[in-house]
Amino acid sequence: LDDAALTHMSEEQAEYGAFVHLDDVAAATQRALVAAVEGHVRMILCGPGAFDATLARQTLGWRPQRAWPS
Repeated sequence: LDDAALTHMSEEQAEYGAFVHLDDVAAATQRALVAAVEGHVRMILCGPGAFDATLARQTLGWRPQRAWPS
């Protein structure tokens, strides 16, 4: 989701109540391209508090910066 889409969507409309801002995905992707990781690592990216993104934090040093607009 980007800023424009967030203004037109309710939390209930987001699949399973999970969301991640496009800019946060871009930041995680940049970190993944330079991370010292061997093999395949599957992780969840999501906005703050939605699901457990611990592996993304531990592996990439990534944390979502954008929350659902209030």
